[in-house]
Amino acid sequence: MYLLYRLGVIGNRLVKVKLRSGCEVHVPLDMFGRIINAYYDNLIKDVYFDDKGLFVDFMGIKFRDVFRSMVEVFLQDQWGFLNVKGKHVVDVGSFVGDSSIYFALKGAEEGVGRAL
Repeated sequence: MYLLYRLGVIGNRLVKVKLRSGCEVHVPLDMFGRIINAYYDNLIKDVYFDDKGLFVDFMGIKFRDVFRSMVEVFLQDQWGFLNVKGKHVVDVGSFVGDSSIYFALKGAEEGVGRAL
């Protein structure tokens, strides 16, 4: 870590990242670690930056970060036992909205997600 700090890669717990597009962005160290791990586990296809910030392509869905809950919801099919097709769904404690997006993709007629 000290070497990365001295080389200017890490500063104030931020990591300077150069994307394929040539754009350089600073991301928090913990976010950087999650994105790198997800990328090498083939969970995300791309990382990009636009006028709204940094995004990752997780299974074709645009997220601002990568969290373990996304793996549980989409890959481990955490909610697979629920039939939400045509139903109204309330996602209480929605965190990053991964479950709400999952329900929409599974055919929920309407959904509301609320982080606490």
